[in-house]
Amino acid sequence: MFERSRRKREVIGDGWIFPAPEDLSKPVSRHLVRNWWQRAEKLADLPRTARRGWHSLRRKFVYDLKPDTPMADLCYLGGWKSPLTVMTVYQQPNQLTMRTALANRAERRAGTVR
Repeated sequence: MFERSRRKREVIGDGWIFPAPEDLSKPVSRHLVRNWWQRAEKLADLPRTARRGWHSLRRKFVYDLKPDTPMADLCYLGGWKSPLTVMTVYQQPNQLTMRTALANRAERRAGTVR
């Protein structure tokens, strides 16, 4: 969908995925995006929930891919130019992944000859 949209606008390189309707060289305003989100919630018959929005979807995307996806691939797939954005904004500590990491560490250590 995004590729078709980019071809239609004839953008080469780093164009906005969601450009402002009145000026394609600028990003869409956060107010218009908020309105889109509220309309989507209404069309999907979803109740309004605090803290559910575009960022929560991006956090879910990061969480789903976190255990097995190298950071460079995650950034590319999510459209982030810098891993710092992923690490400081979207990636959050999670008990399940931390417990899994510690369990895997213990298994590796148990199999190590000293």
